[in-house]
Parts: sequence; structure tokens; C-alpha cells
Amino acid sequence: FKAAPRHVKSVLMVRRDMNVSRARAVTNWEALAGVVSKVLPDWNIETFSDTPPLPSVPEVCAMFSRASIIIGVHGAGFANMVCSMKNAVLVELRQTPHSWDYQLLSTKLGIAYVGVGTTIEHLEPGPAPLSLVEEGLKTAVKLLGEQGPHASDRNAVASTSSSSSSTSPSLRASPPGRH
Repeated sequence: FKAAPRHVKSVLMVRRDMNVSRARAVTNWEALAGVVSKVLPDWNIETFSDTPPLPSVPEVCAMFSRASIIIGVHGAGFANMVCSMKNAVLVELRQTPHSWDYQLLSTKLGIAYVGVGTTIEHLEPGPAPLSLVEEGLKTAVKLLGEQGPHASDRNAVASTSSSSSSTSPSLRASPPGRH
């Protein structure tokens, strides 16, 4: 696969299509895409979706390797982070209750993690909390800036905010190794 030039700012939105599976599908996808465009106006935005036909494995790896930021709801599509750049940031729309799978995988891969709490349950669709997504994307950009485009030291300190209650959406950010 072909990696993107390092100077291109790219965000990859990982989408679950409600026509394929209702489990953890984002019901306000267009509004979510609008927030991404608003916060990252000069960025290249790509979408990886489970809508058939799926891209080939080399195409999927190329998409993930180009992305500085990967955003989406918790799900199997995030396993493709194995193709990501080490200095990428994962913004996970966390299901309720939170499952640690991709937060831990990001640690192993050296990818910073921003968790956005949602009310989306494992087998149900639901809305993305747009104000928290906006805050999460801004945190992701800050993490990228602190680490630099080729940083080898990924120990930047990220702040956390909002409620820690499991029933209300919240934001949690941490660089690799501090999950």
C-alpha cells in the first residue's frame, strides 16, 4: 500500500452503516461529519464504512496509514489501526458501558487516545454527543501538535474533562502509555 505524504493533514471517519448493522451506528452521522469539517476545515476527510463493497486490504491499510486522526464509534473497524502511523490519534465514540479494546490497542501501537463517552449501547444505534466530539477533536489536534509530526516521545499530558458518570457522555484523553 502507499502511505500519504507526511505533510498532508488527514482524518479518517469510521462509519457503521445502519443498513448493514444497527449495532453502534451513529444516528446523527451527517451532523457528526459537519462537526469534523468545522473543527478541521483544512484537513482531508476520508470515510471508511462497512457499506459493501468493502475496500481491499491494501486500500484499507492505505486509508489508516494516511490518517493523523481516526474517529468513529467503538467497533471492529478500529482493528485496522495496525496500519496507522505511530503518531496518529484515535478519537473513539465510546459505547455504554465502555469496552477497553481499542483504548488498549492504541497503547500497544503508540497511538494517542481520546475517548468520547456516549449513550450508544453495544447492540443499539444512537447519537454522537456533538459538543463533546468537537472538544475531543480539539484535544486530538493539541496532542498532535505537542508531539510534532515525527515525535518519538509520546508522553504529552492530555487533560480530561466532563462528568465521570457512566450514564452521561464524557471526554477522556491520554497519550500512549498512560491509559
